[in-house]
Amino acid sequence: MAKLNQQQTLALAGHNPASFIEAAADQMFPRTPAGDPAAWRNKVRRHLREVARRVRSQRLNPEQAAELIDREFRGAVSSTTYRTSSIAVTLRAAPEHPDPQLVRQARQIVADAEAAATCPPAAALAAPTEQPQPRVPAPGSPAAAPGEVTGLVSAQQYAAAMSEAMASQTQTTEQFVASLNTAGVNGEAVAAAQRAQELSTQASAAWTAAAAALHRQDMVRQAYALAPDAGGKRFVAQ
Repeated sequence: MAKLNQQQTLALAGHNPASFIEAAADQMFPRTPAGDPAAWRNKVRRHLREVARRVRSQRLNPEQAAELIDREFRGAVSSTTYRTSSIAVTLRAAPEHPDPQLVRQARQIVADAEAAATCPPAAALAAPTEQPQPRVPAPGSPAAAPGEVTGLVSAQQYAAAMSEAMASQTQTTEQFVASLNTAGVNGEAVAAAQRAQELSTQASAAWTAAAAALHRQDMVRQAYALAPDAGGKRFVAQ
């Protein structure tokens, strides 16, 4: 989810899994002209939106929504399943009781994005379209720096940044592959790039799960803030 940070994404998934699936479908499988090599994304987006409709009508919780996605896309080609599986992973990592403020922020961002897609500014319509070039992590960025952790908050921030960095690499690699296809390139180069794209998506999903696990420890940090003189884990748990 390009415009949502990690906490907002998980909050939206936990609060309204159907809306999260719709937003993820539009982000991961954007509308593509019929003659484009990536036009297959249109069919997947429609399928995901149908899944979202069923999630909403049946009032499925995030875990049930994830199971439905797994069933619906089992056996699909890898270019589809590694994206849909990341949606399922996020749903499973979603908090049971998300922060209402994060939910409001996420819903507003999604609504703004939908409005912008429906009514793009005139300048954007007139601007020539260029394929973004693949980017590599800049020196000192979360994806390039070692995972130094000084506490829970820095660990949460690092995991979230890594998830977003891997998701960004997935998108730029897809654009790279599309450029190769347009230029008539095929064979080993395209296959290797697609494999790299798949691994980036899997890495993003894994970092999403890591961030969610770390955020579940917030309650412990808050408890220690309320009782700073509390004993260690073994003492308190007995």
